Amino acid sequence: MNDSSRLFFTDGNDLRNLRSSNNLHEGRFDEDDLKSVQERVLRSSEDDGICHFLASDEKGAGFCLVVMTPAQKELCQKYYHRGVCIDDTHNPTRYPLKLTTMHVVNGQDRGIPIGDHSKVLKNYLMVSAYMISSSVSSEDVAVLFQCVQKNVPDFYPRFLMSDEASVFWNGYLKVFPERQTKRIWCIWHVIKALGKKAEELLPKDSSELRRTRSWTDFKSSSSKRPSCRLFELRRYLLKR
Repeated sequence: MNDSSRLFFTDGNDLRNLRSSNNLHEGRFDEDDLKSVQERVLRSSEDDGICHFLASDEKGAGFCLVVMTPAQKELCQKYYHRGVCIDDTHNPTRYPLKLTTMHVVNGQDRGIPIGDHSKVLKNYLMVSAYMISSSVSSEDVAVLFQCVQKNVPDFYPRFLMSDEASVFWNGYLKVFPERQTKRIWCIWHVIKALGKKAEELLPKDSSELRRTRSWTDFKSSSSKRPSCRLFELRRYLLKR
C-alpha cells in the first residue's frame, strides 16, 4: 500500500463509521437492544451459554439474563469445591441494570475478575457464571444458583464469600438449603464496615479514631495492617 491510496489514510473513526452505517456489530441482531437479546436467546446456541432469560415489562422492570458458557461450566466444575465469590455492581451499561458475577479461584489463589477467555483464565480469578438483571434480590440470586445447579448438579462449595448483604446468602439457601457451606465476608467490606462503626463508637478526639481512618487504605504500610487496627478497636471497647 502506497501513500496515495485511500486506504492509507483510513483510521479508527472510518472503521467505526463503516461498522455503524452497515450495522456490522458482532453479536447484534437488531438495532433495538432488547430485541437483539431476544433474537440471540431464540438462536439457542450452546456457546452463548444462556441459561435463563426474562424480558422486561413495559416499565422496564423484571429483566433477567443468566449466562454460564461451556468454558465457565468447566471451570466451575473444576474449582467450585474450594469456594465461590459472588458480588454485584450497579449500572455497568447505559441501562439501569445490575451485573452479578460468581467467581471461582484456581489452585494458586491468584486473580482479577475478567471475562470467559479460557486460555487466559488458567492463572486468574475466573467468572463461572453471571447474571444481568433489573434487580438483585434473594429471589433473583436464587435464579442464578438454580442455573448453576442445573449445569453443575453436584455443586457444593466449602465457602461462599460476599459482602455483608444478606441477599446472596439467602438466595443460595433457597436453592441449597441442606448444604453445609460456610458463609464468609469479603475482608474489604469487613474493614470498611468496621471503619464506619469506629467513627460512631470511638471518641472524636481519640488517637484510636485517627488511626481507624486508614483502615480502608489498602496501600498503607505493613505496620498498618487491618489485624492491628482490629486489635486496637477491640482494646478500646474492652476499656469502656
